[in-house]
Amino acid sequence: MTAADTRPLRRRLFEPRTITTQAIVPRIATYAVLLLWTFVALMPLYWVFITSFKLPIQVDAGPFYLPFVDYRPTLDAWRYILVDIARDTLRPYVNSVVVALASTCLAVLVGSIAAYALVRIRFRIKIAVVASFTILLLAAIVAGGQLGVDWRLAAAAAIALFLLSLLTLARRFTRALSNGDIEFWMISNRIMPPVVAVLPIYLMFQKLHLLDTWTALIATYTAVNLPIVVWLTRDFFAAIPRDLEESAEIDGASKFRVLFTIALPLARSGLAATFMLVFILAWNEYLLALFLSNVKAQTMPLLVAGMNGTRGPQWWYMSVVIIIMIAPVVVIAAVLQKHITRGILLGAVKGCFLVMAAAALMAPGHALSRSSPPTVPIVARAAPTTGTATAAAFLRPSDRLPWAAWRRR
Repeated sequence: MTAADTRPLRRRLFEPRTITTQAIVPRIATYAVLLLWTFVALMPLYWVFITSFKLPIQVDAGPFYLPFVDYRPTLDAWRYILVDIARDTLRPYVNSVVVALASTCLAVLVGSIAAYALVRIRFRIKIAVVASFTILLLAAIVAGGQLGVDWRLAAAAAIALFLLSLLTLARRFTRALSNGDIEFWMISNRIMPPVVAVLPIYLMFQKLHLLDTWTALIATYTAVNLPIVVWLTRDFFAAIPRDLEESAEIDGASKFRVLFTIALPLARSGLAATFMLVFILAWNEYLLALFLSNVKAQTMPLLVAGMNGTRGPQWWYMSVVIIIMIAPVVVIAAVLQKHITRGILLGAVKGCFLVMAAAALMAPGHALSRSSPPTVPIVARAAPTTGTATAAAFLRPSDRLPWAAWRRR
């Protein structure tokens, strides 16, 4: 039994009794804020849900919020969307599912590989090479588009001049771009408003005869969301200890095998959170779909916007379509909930762990605080097998060697 709290009333109301509890007044304020936020978040969903079971006259008559009390629910709107115009509803739905899933999978796959390369490989790209490539690319476009030069000839001339510049200009200039510059350049592409690039993208796919196709939407969504994937996943790969990968490489695993058997499985929580975010962005994309699709590749956001016709917004039909539209997002979020929570909290846990580790190392009784020689990093002894990607870091302590001893071997 806990002892009675003998503190004064003011301290009992505002000060917690233990570090794991909360005082009465802060607890009441916390729950009040949470209830208010829950109401703000769930009220629009509740309004959409009950509106889908109303008739037009019930929607226009006034705010009715209680089914079977304020109004009699009906399935007329659902029957119209799912039966009367089922084909017009099913086609945008299938388009959204295919385009969102395909672009998200491509963006996460390519972006995670790029993020892993930026974390583990040190790049030094010379500015002269980048400048010559950009100038020659623009020259080839102008020659083919404005001067009437055959694009094959323009491309061949640009490639030849670029190779020549690699042998001459690249050797004379030493200033180069690092990994941080590449990362900033990638995220700056996402900072740019999509309306700036939507017209050039439209003209490009018009020339390629790919307007109103899945290919155009998937390629565009993948390119737009790729910087976000790289920016988010690089921290998850950076948190993976290098010892695991070095041990696997000592065991004979290649870089790609280390990536797909060690790095990606360890970063699956971050990849799940990134997948969910990118999927929502692709699922709700409106501007690019408006320019690149018409009828065949129309997506759900365009279907919802199209219901705001000449007779005004038809809220009862829009509510049904919105419920159908948010269903896949809710299902995916429920399936990936555990991994999404881990991915969101990984950065905070990693930061707290680093602070605690630094405090422990600098404690008065620790070896580093007495200016002793640093401890030698430990690596695993190479196993006699070849070509296996087993985690050699999990060998017994007796099978481990100091780094210096391993280098002498």
